[in-house]
Amino acid sequence: FFLYDPMEEQRETFNAFIRDKYIEGNTKKSKTVTKEKLQKITHCLKNDPQCTSDPKFKHWVKQRGFSLMNYGALGLKDVLCLPAKNKNENDPTILSGWRRVVPVEEFFDIISEVHCNEKGHIGSKKTVTEISKMYECIPRCAIDKFVELCLVCHTSKPQNTRAPLKPIISSG
Repeated sequence: FFLYDPMEEQRETFNAFIRDKYIEGNTKKSKTVTKEKLQKITHCLKNDPQCTSDPKFKHWVKQRGFSLMNYGALGLKDVLCLPAKNKNENDPTILSGWRRVVPVEEFFDIISEVHCNEKGHIGSKKTVTEISKMYECIPRCAIDKFVELCLVCHTSKPQNTRAPLKPIISSG
């Protein structure tokens, strides 16, 4: 028999939005990266013979500042990163000074992990803030869409129950 999973429905709706906006839509101006593009960037950075990219693409990779980072203590190797926009020596994040580049295919899992944490569902603004500390290439509109679709946030959000306004009738 089949059990209804609202999180799976949320994932499907969110992924359809992402597919339309960032994969099948006009991605030329988007700062997002697909898994395929991430692999292409990685091959380019490794000077891999498989990198058949044109010189413009190689220049773009270099100009953006992409880098492959290794974090042995975390068991992470060849993590595609971009330098943080605002470098802070006291940066509490794991990848201090760098932000992991996330392909669009991983948006749901990353946003879900940050938004639905031990503090509860933290809302759109806090989710954006927390994600921007660790990740690059996740647009705000993707985070807003995730929160908009979040069933827990919608069912626990207090409803506006103000009494309707009554007109003031003057007698004069």
